[in-house]
Amino acid sequence: MIRICFLLILCSVTICGISCKRSESHRSGNSLESVHKADSIECLKHIGTLITEDSVIITSSDGKDHYIGDLALNDKIIVRFSVFACKPCVDFIVNGVSNRNELVVFIAKSPVYDLHVYEAEMNCTVFNVDRMIIDFDEGLTPYVFKIDDEGRVRDYYIPRRENPTRYMEYL
Repeated sequence: MIRICFLLILCSVTICGISCKRSESHRSGNSLESVHKADSIECLKHIGTLITEDSVIITSSDGKDHYIGDLALNDKIIVRFSVFACKPCVDFIVNGVSNRNELVVFIAKSPVYDLHVYEAEMNCTVFNVDRMIIDFDEGLTPYVFKIDDEGRVRDYYIPRRENPTRYMEYL
C-alpha cells in the first residue's frame, strides 16, 4: 500500500512538472509575440513624421550644434538610444550594420566630451540628441530609422536580440 501511494505521488509530481514547463514555454512565446505587436504599433506611429523641422539642436563630438535638417542623413541608418539603454542590445544593433558609412548614432543623455569615445568604439558618426519627437521611452529601448528625401521618418524599427533574423531582414 505504501509503495502504491509513493508511486501515485511520484507520478503526480512528474505530470505537474511537465505541465508547468509546457505552460511556461507557451507563455514566453506569447510574451515575445506581444512585444513584437507592441513594437509594430510604436513603429507605425512614427512612420511619416516630419523630423527635419524639429527644432531640436543636436551636438556633434566636436561640440558644434546642428539641426537635424542641416545634416545629409538620406539613406543613413540612424540608431537611437540613451546611455542608460541595454549595452548588449545596442551592440547587437550597431554590429549588425556592416557598412559603418551608412550608420549614424543619435545618443541621449551623453556629455559631449564622451561622444568621441562612442565614435571610436562604434566606428561611426555620433551626435548627442537629448529629445526627439519620435522618442517613446527616452531612448531606453534602442531603435533604428531612416529619413527620406522630404525629411520624414521611414523604416522605423525596434530590433530585438531575441529575433536577429528579423533585424537582418530590416537591414
